[in-house]
Amino acid sequence: MSQTDASAPRPDLDWLRVAAILLLHLYHSARMFNVDDPWHVKAPQLLPAHRFCRVHRGALVALDAVQRLEPWDHGDGLLVLKDGSHCTLSRTRRKGFLERWGLKGE
Repeated sequence: MSQTDASAPRPDLDWLRVAAILLLHLYHSARMFNVDDPWHVKAPQLLPAHRFCRVHRGALVALDAVQRLEPWDHGDGLLVLKDGSHCTLSRTRRKGFLERWGLKGE
């Protein structure tokens, strides 16, 4: 389900992804919220650094929302979240994610 919401990010977000220059998708409990306010440019700085990790050039994920990591093509991974949704983990962000998630980087 998609809704439009121009408010600041909620602390209970599972993950977020940049959809376009002025559009951000926020995900919580398998629901997507579109945000088109300029605040999204600073979204990474507004989110708690101890909880969120960049997993792709346009995506950040809450570490506590990740259920498992599945291998994918060319060193990328697929993060399956506790709510059943998923997002891509790029191979260039894999080591940093694994270290933050509590596993040794490859």
